[in-house]
Amino acid sequence: MPRKTKDNETIILETAEPRWANQHFPSWISYWMTFLAFPLNVMVMAWVSFSWAVFGSHSHSYLRSCCVLYMAWVLLWDRNRCDGKGYPDVFPFRQLRHWVRNNWFYAAFCAYYPIRLHKTADLPAVDPQTGQKCQYLFACHPHGVLGVGTVSVFGTDEVGFRQLYPGIDTYLTGLRQLFYTPIFREWLLLGGCLSSDKCSFSHIFKIRKESAVINLGGAAEAFVGLGHNPTTGNAVMKLLLKGRKGFCKLALQHGVSLVPVITFEENLLFDLLRLPETSGVGSMFYRIQLYLQKHVLGFAPLLVWGNKAPLMPKRHELNVFIGKAIKCPEVIANPTQEQIDAKHKEYCQEIEIMFHKCKVFAPGCEDWELELIEHPFQSVSKEK
Repeated sequence: MPRKTKDNETIILETAEPRWANQHFPSWISYWMTFLAFPLNVMVMAWVSFSWAVFGSHSHSYLRSCCVLYMAWVLLWDRNRCDGKGYPDVFPFRQLRHWVRNNWFYAAFCAYYPIRLHKTADLPAVDPQTGQKCQYLFACHPHGVLGVGTVSVFGTDEVGFRQLYPGIDTYLTGLRQLFYTPIFREWLLLGGCLSSDKCSFSHIFKIRKESAVINLGGAAEAFVGLGHNPTTGNAVMKLLLKGRKGFCKLALQHGVSLVPVITFEENLLFDLLRLPETSGVGSMFYRIQLYLQKHVLGFAPLLVWGNKAPLMPKRHELNVFIGKAIKCPEVIANPTQEQIDAKHKEYCQEIEIMFHKCKVFAPGCEDWELELIEHPFQSVSKEK
């Protein structure tokens, strides 16, 4: 049912939720199924299993040989598959993709919180004027530790995106480093996930003629977490958008529409453990974070604690709102800085309007505030 504001303005056209959202399971079953489905835990289990197969299985030399050959194949011959190419949409990969995106673990994972998807505007799959397929770049906020709302809505078919937006196929993008994890790499590729490198977006938009999803902010935004207004005491959602304009340039270059996506309570899934910023040790901790982000990992590692375990998210109802399309009417191969700035300004204005309209439909977030911030390590970098 459509939901309206007090001014009789329709905000939510339709709402979808996980297929198991209204079923009650014993808490321990829900807990462990979610733990096993959480992507970061899957990565850890994949590395542990692979390391045991290589270094611990002394009596199974054939297993070690298979693992070595597999990594050689991944690193030497197939390392660029994540850069937009992915697996072809033919048998048996089409059937495997459906199975990866629809399984019991993902159903339990999405129903654990639960996650509810809200449609606030129509996004046509085909342009009624030209008859061509519409393409979108879904920009998701906030990043959080993982981007649970983004992964659940666009990385699985369990929340109902296909039902609310029929005909729109999306490819979720993420850090290239994720695709260096053995076995987990294949799971990501089969599920339609690709790297967030520029070549991936070119492949998605130009060759596949589909839509892409990017989770903006990164671990740097997650490091800031959810702030508080000292005057009003209200929670403040901080989005790393100031100075971050690459996604706007990308949309202009490919002539695709930008679509803002906001997940409320994403930052409440984990407690961020960090040292005091004012102390000398804390300052050194930040510098270590900055060094690892720039020169080693490509992202700032976080120390977090969730539900009885470091990588087990807490149970908070997540409300994901998909906004209206911000159109880029034509392809601009080399957009000027003025064009990028104008599109970025338009996007920031739309995200602020959308935030304040949608927050009243997210229980417990009615008084939340929004702040667009710069990179949290920028001051540290300038000092150096």
